[in-house]
Amino acid sequence: MKKYTSLTILIFIAFTAFAQKQTYWWQFGEHAGLNFNKDTVVVVESSLFSTAGSASISDATGQLLFSTDGGQIFNKTDTMLNGNDIGGNNQSTQSSIIVAVPGQTGIYYVFTTDSLAGPKGFRYSKVDMSLDGGKGGVTVKSIPLLSVCDEKISAVGAPDGGYWVMAHEWPGDGFFAYKISHEGLDTTPIISHVGLVHSDSTVNTSLGQMKFSPDGKKLALAIGYQGVYQVFDFNGVTGKLSNAVTISGNYHSYGVEFSPNSKLLYTSYHNSVDALEQYDLSSGNEALINASKATIANSGDQFRSLQLAPNGKIYVAAAFTTHIDVINAPDVAGLNCNFQTSAINLDPHTSGIVHCLLGLPNFVTSYFRGKPVTAFITPDTAICQSTCINFIDQSLNNVDSWEWHFASALPDTSGLQNPESICYLNPGIFSVTLITGSKGSFDTLKLDSIIHVYPNPTVTIHHLFDTLYASNGSTFQWYNNGIVLEGATDSSYLADSAGSYTVLITDKRGCPAMSDPYIVVGINNILADKISVFPNPLSDGYWELSVTDALIGKEASISNNSGQILWSGQITKPKAQIPLNAPPGIYLLRIANEGYTITKKLIRL
Repeated sequence: MKKYTSLTILIFIAFTAFAQKQTYWWQFGEHAGLNFNKDTVVVVESSLFSTAGSASISDATGQLLFSTDGGQIFNKTDTMLNGNDIGGNNQSTQSSIIVAVPGQTGIYYVFTTDSLAGPKGFRYSKVDMSLDGGKGGVTVKSIPLLSVCDEKISAVGAPDGGYWVMAHEWPGDGFFAYKISHEGLDTTPIISHVGLVHSDSTVNTSLGQMKFSPDGKKLALAIGYQGVYQVFDFNGVTGKLSNAVTISGNYHSYGVEFSPNSKLLYTSYHNSVDALEQYDLSSGNEALINASKATIANSGDQFRSLQLAPNGKIYVAAAFTTHIDVINAPDVAGLNCNFQTSAINLDPHTSGIVHCLLGLPNFVTSYFRGKPVTAFITPDTAICQSTCINFIDQSLNNVDSWEWHFASALPDTSGLQNPESICYLNPGIFSVTLITGSKGSFDTLKLDSIIHVYPNPTVTIHHLFDTLYASNGSTFQWYNNGIVLEGATDSSYLADSAGSYTVLITDKRGCPAMSDPYIVVGINNILADKISVFPNPLSDGYWELSVTDALIGKEASISNNSGQILWSGQITKPKAQIPLNAPPGIYLLRIANEGYTITKKLIRL
């Protein structure tokens, strides 16, 4: 049985997930701000002052919730309740990042780093936006995670709907990945010792940005005064890093950012000459990646932090100016990426108090591809036991991974976009879950009680004389020796020959069942030519029965197609008249002899 479920209903359920606008409000530098809610970026002033790192977070509609310079947290108008002294330093390259707790509305973690490998290291605080009349408050503050660290911090979505937050020890080669799930922060890190040791020859090796790629598959960082960049493969399931690729930079390596398609890496450095450079990562080969270097700009501004924006552009901090630069087409290789200096004037009213400094706000990288909106359909949601069905993905926002879970089905998981032949062998009511990914951001849709699997009916065959009867069922089809008996679609069948009889039934829901074989023996028509019935077919009057002497004294009967006996009597002479007041139809004459039954089909017109 198939029951077609409304496509509109299922998509509506999935669309309750909201659009991702967490990155639409930026606060950074000296009272600088940008609002991305309009088609054109709007310049705004902020109360925040940060020499280097900062972080902001907006709500589902793109309205600012709060921001931080790493040392304190600001709501839209003032310092947040209990928001002082959260442990970071605004002179750190990436002083902070804000990560929402999955499944807990209005709850956020704020992670911070100290500057120049300072003693406060890597810490976290927790914000509850339901406090202070919706302006938020800090409920947990300045809890240490890593005693000494680089000025680097990045975060990305995990395939299970959680997040990974990454820090790096100083000195050393250890990356510390912390998992956030719907249950909160796991303070036991996944540690990867990989890549170059960040040298303790100078604390300036702790400088420089670290970023996950939007697709969540790579991590890049600048190793300050060691003058190099490194790129790693990232496993979003385990939290481990591997396969270090070293890119030669300049003495003061600082900024890193991936293109939206995750194929290109942009870097910045400052020395006697500042420069922006681009590398093609698609080969995965260290030599080829280094050889792909394209210099995008090497004069004018002091290039520092790089940050991907919700409009798909990469913005470049032009340190100690009143403007910001931009790479307009960062997915395009070479100079065609369209670098534009002085793209946005941050102080259009010449107030004298607004400047771009070293940093730009830090965000969860996977936000910039737009969280996928998961939706799926199946034309069959009410099915019979042992039925296999197909599922069709209807998700939005450039989905590139699918993780299906089918409760009590075979198979019970799939990584295909549109899985087919998902079989339900047992009756029950079951859920289906789909987790979709889009460039490292994930969305989960679980529909409970969506699949109703009804048990198949049972059917048995019994007989009365030579009539076979099927139990249960709404429709019937009889077979003999596996061959369809044309027209045998009633609940009973007059078996006029030996064989292996079966019947296929369906119940009121359309669920099928095939009976076990019912072996018919003893129907013997050897003497059928020793009897005759005339006229046959009969249009009016009566049948005249003629038999051999051997059948005189035997019992005879005539029954209808349902097995109901309409006439019976004893044969007393070789010829007898059989009256039958019955409607037109097919009838069966039976004469019981020793060890077998003689049958003759009668037709009344």
